[in-house]
Amino acid sequence: MKIVVLTILSLLAVATAQDKPRCLTGTRVQVEDITAFDNVFASWCAEGQNFCNVFRYEQSIVNDGVVQNTTWSAPNTQGKGYNLTGEYGECAYAPADDCSTVLPFLTTTGVVKSCNSASCNATSEPCLNIAFPKAETDCSIPDDDVRLFPGCGMKSMIKDAFDCAAPFLYKFPHTDPDSCDDQLSTMLQCLGAIATICVDSNCRSMLDELPDFRSRFSEVSFWAASINSSHQLVEVVKYYTGGAVDLQFIVDEHMCRVNRTAVEATISQLEDAEVDIDELVKALFPTFNCPFAFSQIQSFGFQFLRDFYNSDNEDDTYRVFTDSVGRMMGVLDGCNVEIFQERLPEILGYLNVTVDADKVKTAFAIAMEFADYLPATVAPPQPAGCPVEAEGYEYGLVQLDCERFQNETSRCGRRKAWTCHFSEWRLNFLRTWLNEFYKRHGDEAISTPECANDNDIVKCKDSDKCCYKGPRGCNLCYCSGHDYDHSHSEILGAWRHSYNQWNKFFQSWQSLNRDDRCF
Repeated sequence: MKIVVLTILSLLAVATAQDKPRCLTGTRVQVEDITAFDNVFASWCAEGQNFCNVFRYEQSIVNDGVVQNTTWSAPNTQGKGYNLTGEYGECAYAPADDCSTVLPFLTTTGVVKSCNSASCNATSEPCLNIAFPKAETDCSIPDDDVRLFPGCGMKSMIKDAFDCAAPFLYKFPHTDPDSCDDQLSTMLQCLGAIATICVDSNCRSMLDELPDFRSRFSEVSFWAASINSSHQLVEVVKYYTGGAVDLQFIVDEHMCRVNRTAVEATISQLEDAEVDIDELVKALFPTFNCPFAFSQIQSFGFQFLRDFYNSDNEDDTYRVFTDSVGRMMGVLDGCNVEIFQERLPEILGYLNVTVDADKVKTAFAIAMEFADYLPATVAPPQPAGCPVEAEGYEYGLVQLDCERFQNETSRCGRRKAWTCHFSEWRLNFLRTWLNEFYKRHGDEAISTPECANDNDIVKCKDSDKCCYKGPRGCNLCYCSGHDYDHSHSEILGAWRHSYNQWNKFFQSWQSLNRDDRCF
């Protein structure tokens, strides 16, 4: 199997050899003799794209441009119309005799007053230049991050994408189809804004050596800024696939108006088309010590889809995410995953794609860091009697004003004082303190105190129930008046359970922090 894979890679290397054509691709724009936008780069073209085309145009922009979510703004316009001159380069299958191929895109942002084209036979170096001066761009990035794409770091890209998608996904199952459609559009616009930021830059990036990749960024940027609804996304995908892929079925049956029969049929089709990744991994990474890891992850992925679509409420949905992430990450426990980062540059070398080994290592570390990342859920509106959490932390401290019970002398009053202090300690320990612990130490092989969805358990007699989201799917609740509709023994049982878990955790924590770890 290994010989077969290496033979295939060698054949692919011939197809991706560095004598393939390269052109200056992207757009450079000047306004008032200042280069206001620049994502031009010498990109490797696709096989068969043997021509470089450059279009030079003058344009009058109205209303600061029509296409939404653009990542640049012209200087000194202050919301008025302005004139610009631009140059756009592309890899092409045929020389351009005029501007007919680009005018439909240019006219979406203003009136094109003039345009001319130039073409040349592509070689391994760009055969046409862009006349305007290159924009000076700050391409620096922290040592613990990489530019997977030219305009953004890998860390911010992943986090921002998760944060865009989370509000829509966490609200599943959606009960109002129209509201769901609006939220879906918001998510697409948010993801589109990230895409334009990430591709609209002239900085070097980690994947620049891939053929037919960076040369596509102008198209990606245009459509990312233009797609504002699921309908537009469906039409664009249909256009690029010649009608072979119709996402309307997914939108209609799997998102805001779920057809569970259709969903199950889709999941079954995915299972039938399952790829044996383990065999490929075995061939490329023969020393990887978890031979069935990826088939297990695939199986967990299918189970996640079923659990997700079977969720009854938002709390169930978030719990599905946290449980599924935990199961998938558990598969890789004890696996020597570092072999991937060590061998990946060598494997890409077979394809004549050169990548920096240190950057691969950093990218792999970032991928593992975010493998179990889930954005915090948005807490529902609290009743007026619930205190606001303090600022300064992701999960702020909550003060329950337990002093109001300090002068109580009745048995009921003393019990309220006790439950208030217990609730305040539990709330802040399982939210603020434990979240900081996770950030600093991860899991450290310590069994941390458990928490679940209190909203299903806590019952109040007359006062409001106050609930606060916590890390890793927790939802912690208490009664604002501490008038719990539970027996005394039930409340004592909850306290004992929390105390025992805390005591066990504290002992493990002490053991972990001993200077002498020999025993």
